[in-house]
Amino acid sequence: MGKRGPAPKPPGTHAPGTHRDTKAKSGPAPLPPVSGELDPPSILGDVGRDRWGWLISKLRAMRLLSSSDYPAMTRYCRDWERWWDAQEHIEAEGESTTKETRRGPVVVQTFYSKLAGELSRELRALEGQFGLTPSARSGLGGAKSPVPTEAEDKAQRFIKRGTG
Repeated sequence: MGKRGPAPKPPGTHAPGTHRDTKAKSGPAPLPPVSGELDPPSILGDVGRDRWGWLISKLRAMRLLSSSDYPAMTRYCRDWERWWDAQEHIEAEGESTTKETRRGPVVVQTFYSKLAGELSRELRALEGQFGLTPSARSGLGGAKSPVPTEAEDKAQRFIKRGTG
């Protein structure tokens, strides 16, 4: 199901002095900092651990990494691992098989093809929650860094200076 209501207006477009204007200026609440590394859970195999490292790096880059997301990240990486395994079985055995019935041969999906489809839907939903899809990123603000990075600082100086 999609998000309810009209799309949010970009900051700075609300009427000055309204509660929406002050809310837009304050931005999202900063996420609690993650102290140290978030080690992958022992339930994950090699494929899941690789995806864990990839997910951590993406969420850190978007400033969305929070230790409270540990269970959801575990579920995402475990589902990714199962999806990967299903894809390997599909490569080896194919997506469908022929089954003989009283009325003749019928083409049916294999177990792994059905599993891959279900896991793909679950992964897509989790990716949306983590902001890993373009449509999900358009709705995420991300916490602002208290100290601007060098690139952000350069960009701000350029904007203040002007183009001409």
